[in-house]
Amino acid sequence: MLCHSFYVQQSAAVFLCLVSVLGIREVLTETHGATSETINALPTYKFKMKKKKTTDESNSTVSEGGIVAKGTEKERMVSKEDAVCCICLATYENNDELRELPCSHFFHKDCVDKWLKINASCPLCKSEIGENVTGTVSGEHATQQ
Repeated sequence: MLCHSFYVQQSAAVFLCLVSVLGIREVLTETHGATSETINALPTYKFKMKKKKTTDESNSTVSEGGIVAKGTEKERMVSKEDAVCCICLATYENNDELRELPCSHFFHKDCVDKWLKINASCPLCKSEIGENVTGTVSGEHATQQ
């Protein structure tokens, strides 16, 4: 009887181990990123640098930040401190293409697109990106139904 009990315990342990391994495999293969359709639905804008001439002998210009979405209703100023992509840590350059997330954070389009394919959330504030969160998509569906 003791021998039978030992095999039952071993079988239970092997079973639990197998369930754990399968569960981990499922978590690793589960997609947590946004779909291409969701990513492509997010708006993109060009960054325009705002430069200030220095008064020293070098006659050089220094960036003071810039403007995003110039000439549109979404136009806004970006300070020098905020004119940095927090994914690649590069300062925005003139005509860089930026993508805006529903939380109003901006990133280089290529950087944030790669990020969103892996994680469907903002790299800064962790707000979820998706059909249920983007106000315009949810609002359109609500008025059409």
